[in-house]
Amino acid sequence: KEADFMLYVDFVHQQLRELLTQYPNIAGIWFDPIMGYYSRPYLFPIDSTYALVRSLSPHALISFKQGANGEEDFMAPERGGGAKVGQQFEVARMVYEKNKDKPREICNTLQPHAWGYNKQHDGFHKNADDILKMLEDAAAIDANLLLNVGPKGDGSFPEEDIRALEEAGAKL
Repeated sequence: KEADFMLYVDFVHQQLRELLTQYPNIAGIWFDPIMGYYSRPYLFPIDSTYALVRSLSPHALISFKQGANGEEDFMAPERGGGAKVGQQFEVARMVYEKNKDKPREICNTLQPHAWGYNKQHDGFHKNADDILKMLEDAAAIDANLLLNVGPKGDGSFPEEDIRALEEAGAKL
């Protein structure tokens, strides 16, 4: 229900206050639920959320994937540089135009179809050539590459990810 979601937004704002006052050197805040925003923007008080961050940590950069209102400091779409996620929504197309010339960070993962470790995907993670291709693709659009490695339950990284990263590093 919408009323429940507003309780959640209040909780998020309280969490932001706690983080940004307890840890005043936070360099940036990266918001995630972009599809929810694109489909029902009236539920997300983006302006007041960004104002809260800027009032508590004026130095902190703000990102919300491709963007919500054009006030983001950089774009951080997942797995690519365009407005692929949510392009069916007019708000996504509009904000992409506002943000398309801002710095970009492409976030991707070594695991197939997931951001966290899944034992069923062992043997199917990206290899060194895949990593170098992601780096090349990011560089082609003048973007940083943020590469996720999903740790196992014990906190260690999958051996195939370590191997792929070491091999990619050696090729650089």
